Amino acid sequence: MLMDGWHRAHCGGEFDADGAWAAGGKTNPALLEKLRAHPFLSLPPPKSCGREEFDLSVFRDLLSECDPRDAQATLLEWTAELTANAAAGAGMKRMYLCGGGAKNGALRRRVGELFSGEVLTSDAAGIPPEL
Repeated sequence: MLMDGWHRAHCGGEFDADGAWAAGGKTNPALLEKLRAHPFLSLPPPKSCGREEFDLSVFRDLLSECDPRDAQATLLEWTAELTANAAAGAGMKRMYLCGGGAKNGALRRRVGELFSGEVLTSDAAGIPPEL
């Protein structure tokens, strides 16, 4: 959601096709640390949220502190970390990606690098990613 919104705001189009724009940027360590400190992430499970916590409007000022493409690369890294860490923390050995992330090759690759288990798209389970 954040990656799509940031891309729309800076490049137009609905999403960063295959993560190409993010792949051309560099992860910004200071921004990544600020994203990692988001209060929602320290809440114990079970938890659920939506746009009220992770809408682009909440993050716009923070993301604007660096080059837009580097911000996109940092969002990709953060998303990959959160995904891999959540799966590992739940003891999962395999994960199925769905939604836009399943179609983002750069994100899929990075999740695969960070997660010690198998990373597949929901297509592998017979479920189209866009459902």
